[in-house]
Amino acid sequence: MDFLPDATGKDVHEVERWTRCAGGSLAMWPSGLSRLGAQSALVSVVGEDAFGRFLHETLANEGVDISHVRRTSEGKTGLVFITLNDAGERSFAFFRTQSADTSWGHRMWTRTS
Repeated sequence: MDFLPDATGKDVHEVERWTRCAGGSLAMWPSGLSRLGAQSALVSVVGEDAFGRFLHETLANEGVDISHVRRTSEGKTGLVFITLNDAGERSFAFFRTQSADTSWGHRMWTRTS
């Protein structure tokens, strides 16, 4: 789950408003392919939380096959806050410690949804 700032040139603690986005390159690639008319799918894990639901619904609405996106209560959906300096260079603040997507390993195919 990506959050983009309302303005450039601010550090994370200075940003007043954030816009949530179904983000991460792993989500953006299948969405973009789907928009171009190609079939696409995502294999991942999201948390059984509001952010996981948002990602799940957004990708489905984009036409991405989400039949292999598992929801789990064992971890929260990972969050990334992205800031942009005045030149447009990105900086990332990751909140993914023990997040749902890091649990996909050997339990990936034990579906919970």
